[in-house]
Amino acid sequence: MKLLQKRGAGVAAALVVTFMTMPARMYAAEHISSTAQAKIDEFMALRMTVAALGDNGAALTAIDSFAKSSAASSTLTDEEQLILENFVLLERYNYLKADSANKSLLRTSLKAQKDKCDAWMNAHKAETPNKWLCVTYADTISCYISFAMSGVIKYGLSIKDYYSKAISQDAHCSYVLTNLAQWYYWAPKLNGGSKKKAGEYFEQALQSARNDAEVYFASSFLSQYVFETGDKARAATLLAAAKAKCPASTYIARLERINAQGMSLFEYDRKHSKMEGKPQE
Repeated sequence: MKLLQKRGAGVAAALVVTFMTMPARMYAAEHISSTAQAKIDEFMALRMTVAALGDNGAALTAIDSFAKSSAASSTLTDEEQLILENFVLLERYNYLKADSANKSLLRTSLKAQKDKCDAWMNAHKAETPNKWLCVTYADTISCYISFAMSGVIKYGLSIKDYYSKAISQDAHCSYVLTNLAQWYYWAPKLNGGSKKKAGEYFEQALQSARNDAEVYFASSFLSQYVFETGDKARAATLLAAAKAKCPASTYIARLERINAQGMSLFEYDRKHSKMEGKPQE
């Protein structure tokens, strides 16, 4: 896939600024509006379909278009706008992170968004933030700590806290369950990590999936977990189920290539993370 270069990065930065400065009504709510939920569902479907574009620039253009339409809405509260803003920035991160030229942009954008979420949470301590704000805040912190020089353990535990808050509101939210599963998978055992719990949450995420996009993502992640545990046949079945929701998905094609090498996505990421951490010779 082609990588977005400097021109696209400039657009991304401009949209982050646009989102951060737009006005909206201020209050926190455990339950968001049907309009906001519809926008979230629309974005989840977009996340799945852009994976079939095969071009990072085209994917980012589609994400930018969604961001603009959301920013133009006058019916969303500022909490709902913040949720959508988090989703947009996180998805943009997925397409920009592969190019090292975007590292500074990503670090700056994620730090600014984390700080904005920090300020929101501090200003609404007496209120209950919606599950979607909790999970996207945790996701933003999770992406940011890949650039952080200190406080990784503290941040890691706060991520778990916000996922737990989201689950306490909705124990059947597939997106939250998938992300909580990943936390348990990657967290050190000393800090509460558990591959067994990760598997349980991946399973629950698929059982709780309520639309094509949620089935697509939940099946994809669970396929990689069961592949790693040795159930290659079920992994292939799950991956086929995900592919059926988005046949041209380049993400699924990538998972198939990784599995053909005898690795799960998690093993692949772990291996390449270690390789990238080695000193250059």
